[in-house]
Amino acid sequence: MTDIHWIVIGAAGVVPSLVFAWREQRGRLRLLEYKLDILQRQAGIDPLQALRQECLPLMQANRSLQAIRLFRQRTGADQRTARNQVDAWMAVVAREMAAGPEAVRP
Repeated sequence: MTDIHWIVIGAAGVVPSLVFAWREQRGRLRLLEYKLDILQRQAGIDPLQALRQECLPLMQANRSLQAIRLFRQRTGADQRTARNQVDAWMAVVAREMAAGPEAVRP
């Protein structure tokens, strides 16, 4: 066998272990993020409030695709999660815009 054959055989043995290690680390990261979200909610902190405020001008301008893109960039969320969250925010923004300015009470 030539040296290239040994390199290919060696790589075939290393790659699966690297993939396993990567998946394990990804799982640990997700667990830490989940725990952090729980702690933030218990402390009364909305982890997405700042991001919602950042997306608000886009949502008010009915530019949901840009808001979804921004959400994904900031959170690393997948397309479905980002779309569901932005759609929920858009529903609230639409209700607020439909209600109009509240009457000022003396």
